[in-house]
Amino acid sequence: MGHAYTQYTSGLIYSHQAGAINEAYSDIWGETVDLINGYQDTGENLALRTGCGSSLRWRMGEDASAFGSPIRDMWNPPCNGDPGKVTDGFITVVMGIVAVFILIQEFLIMLMLCW
Repeated sequence: MGHAYTQYTSGLIYSHQAGAINEAYSDIWGETVDLINGYQDTGENLALRTGCGSSLRWRMGEDASAFGSPIRDMWNPPCNGDPGKVTDGFITVVMGIVAVFILIQEFLIMLMLCW
């Protein structure tokens, strides 16, 4: 749902930095919706992250059986073997942008849960 919304409302071209922002923004909103709605699969650990393997929070595709493990780690892309920036024109998560959005989203989630 996040990808469709971003694609049809942002006007971002899916290439280089704009594509990375598109991808990051879409994934962040998808994870945020899951966290706000309390969506959690059986046995899934969504505790706050303290290290690369500490929880599944902010990991994308964690239930995708075709891959055997999450396909993207937005908390720290190198934890999943991905670069933390756009390299050679390939679209990956831009760590600076993602870090700011994750901090904001974590704050909003905590605020909503305490409200």
